[in-house]
Amino acid sequence: TDLTNIISVGDIVFILEEVHTVTDVGINFFKLSYTYAGPSTDKESGTIIYRWAYGFEWFVTFLSNVGDLEEMIASGGENWSGSNPTINVHTHRDGSLPIGGTFRLGYEGDATPQLDFNVESSHLKSALENLSTIGNVEVTRFLNNNGF
Repeated sequence: TDLTNIISVGDIVFILEEVHTVTDVGINFFKLSYTYAGPSTDKESGTIIYRWAYGFEWFVTFLSNVGDLEEMIASGGENWSGSNPTINVHTHRDGSLPIGGTFRLGYEGDATPQLDFNVESSHLKSALENLSTIGNVEVTRFLNNNGF
């Protein structure tokens, strides 16, 4: 079988539980975006590879949930149909933990003392204005749902 008639560069393939993107295809080979790390198989039993059927794809970005969240769970509904339909959920980017700790700000060789991550704008203003290299400043703090 000529694989160039079956698989194309950019196709998403599923090998056991791993998801890969095809980066190169020849008549009798294809290369993946990263090395397959699953169990090895012998030539007689082989490994079954499924290709993405290109139905629909959605990307969900959480704007209000903070931190590294559990992966969503998807399931078919009452009218779920097709030739072996599946729903797959993949994490494209892990979430970020909320900010914490302390930081310093500096300008032209002078620096503030350590400041808490959630420092009030008035305290940050005072710390900056106490530097010999800075005059008067205005500081505004905004809450961004992942820290300040």
